[in-house]
Amino acid sequence: MRKYLVVDSGGTKSVAAVFNETGQILGRGLAGGGNAGLSSYKIALGNVLKASNAALDEANVFASEVEYCNLFIPGFRECLEEFEETIGIKSKIMHESDELKFSAFKDEDGVVVLAGTGSFATAYIGSKYYTVGGWGTLMGDEGSGYHIGVMALKECARNFDDNKKTRLLTEVMKYFEIEDFGILRRAIYRENNQREKAASLSPLVCQLATAGDEACIKIIEEATKEMASLGYRAYLKSGTNRRLPVVLTGGVHKAGKIVIDLFRKKVDEISNGQLFYIESKLDVIYGAILKTLFDEGIDIDKIDFGV
Repeated sequence: MRKYLVVDSGGTKSVAAVFNETGQILGRGLAGGGNAGLSSYKIALGNVLKASNAALDEANVFASEVEYCNLFIPGFRECLEEFEETIGIKSKIMHESDELKFSAFKDEDGVVVLAGTGSFATAYIGSKYYTVGGWGTLMGDEGSGYHIGVMALKECARNFDDNKKTRLLTEVMKYFEIEDFGILRRAIYRENNQREKAASLSPLVCQLATAGDEACIKIIEEATKEMASLGYRAYLKSGTNRRLPVVLTGGVHKAGKIVIDLFRKKVDEISNGQLFYIESKLDVIYGAILKTLFDEGIDIDKIDFGV
């Protein structure tokens, strides 16, 4: 039975899976981010190799037994040749929008909003897709974990300047293990991974919002408004007038129920009911598997991951 390897990766996490043509996952691997545009060539390559080798080891499969590897990783193209040579498996870069579609809708139409470290939205109409966002920290990332983290840090800076001992300021200082918020200003600008540091605050902000902290609720309201706007803009870009489902995926989606509830509300308001929220059918790594098997001509409607 033929075996394949897929890797899904972004700014903070790489997930690899070895599987066969029935969709059975034989082994998984996990490592840090693989987007070389957000860290470095060396770090990205090392993380993707680590996740891939861990999946091969767990599956007890040699590289020579794998047909090929599909890499759903933005910013990894410059690493492809060395990855291929090191791992010993023929590999190619895939568009991450494809795995998002197959995890959310299989081969049906709809809109996916991804809010992870960064953010973008894609509308899938037939074989075509229409994307907005994905412009990075300087030109985009609205509604992302990074955006939430930056809003929280700005709020903390204002609180600190105004001598306000707010719960958010206290919890952020505790999170970074500092006793003086002024220290963070000097430290964070020296960090090479400022984007990831800021994004790592999003679960904390969601927790505080869920607990009723007004400042954090406003931050999540603003972020979900931006997420919903991304989804509606992708829908408008597609030119369709059909009512479509919209799925929210990425790390922010998993940060708390308050995100889903507010996103659902904002989607309905902004789209005037043209988009309606549904839960994603599968995690993104399953979308990578389905896309691979679909391209192999396998009937993916018969694939059951048991999740």
